[in-house]
Amino acid sequence: MARVYRDAAAVLVLDGGLQLCRSTEPLATRLMRVLTSGWMRRLWTLQESVLSKELHFAFADTRVLMKDLIPSTADIYIYAHLGDLAAELFRLMKRSSYGSYSIGDVARSLRWRTTSRPSDETLAVASLLGMQPSVLVELSPERRMIRLIQAMGRVPRNVLFLKGGKQQVPGFRWAPTSFMAAHGGSSGLQLSTSESDAVVTPQGLEATYYALLFPKTTFEGGRPWQLKDTKTGRLYAAGDVQPGAGSYTCDMVLTMNSIQPGSATSCVGVRKNGQHVKSNGTFTVYCECQRRLVLNSVASLREDSTEVVVCHVSGELSVCVG
Repeated sequence: MARVYRDAAAVLVLDGGLQLCRSTEPLATRLMRVLTSGWMRRLWTLQESVLSKELHFAFADTRVLMKDLIPSTADIYIYAHLGDLAAELFRLMKRSSYGSYSIGDVARSLRWRTTSRPSDETLAVASLLGMQPSVLVELSPERRMIRLIQAMGRVPRNVLFLKGGKQQVPGFRWAPTSFMAAHGGSSGLQLSTSESDAVVTPQGLEATYYALLFPKTTFEGGRPWQLKDTKTGRLYAAGDVQPGAGSYTCDMVLTMNSIQPGSATSCVGVRKNGQHVKSNGTFTVYCECQRRLVLNSVASLREDSTEVVVCHVSGELSVCVG
């Protein structure tokens, strides 16, 4: 079907909800109709919206080009909400208008879509990322996402912090099982659309993160703990976002960047299992994902029974997370 949409002169969207709306309604109303339509929430319609040269919506009285629903810069300046409403439609036009459509765009476009066959997710988006779906057909549903990510080669490094289900295959425990929230994908942090700054390797995801290192410690699942960074003097409270998942052991916490005082961020607790020294003298630390956490920068530590671990080393670090 991808080839059909790509080669078609135009694609017409027929949706019952849209056909109840007149083209003379305010722009905000028309945008809301499109965004909440059944067409917009289905997995397989993503192909026709991204690949078509011209996409037309059938309203009650006429057809309207998708690009004509994008507000002007002047309108966005005056009515900021129009820009927010049109953001997803603009994303769908990126490939046809600018030749750009990243894995981050795919993930964001899939977020609120659903399907009766979750195993079709990678088949539906492979062609949008330059991959032949036929390569995935014979694989098990669990392996399709891994194969798709391998074919990408590079992904945004904040993929490590996405909520939702994760793969259980060694080397890919950082990878999502789905990008659709309805099928276990992320409903929180969104995948970056600007940079693919992490390398996918058989051993894991290689990238640079801000790291806090401490002695190997086993934590009880669901219980908060505290961390004292002696290098910077900062204090943190760590919260487990996977209650009921059992105990976990880690000796390092990874975040996207250093945490500003008084703020909180998603992070991952990992366990080191070796390092590789490169010919130029730099090195990469190998580690395994253990638990998704939230790290809060606090002014003081709680004076109760909450466990406190001491970190003597912190800063940017090249890691390979498996």
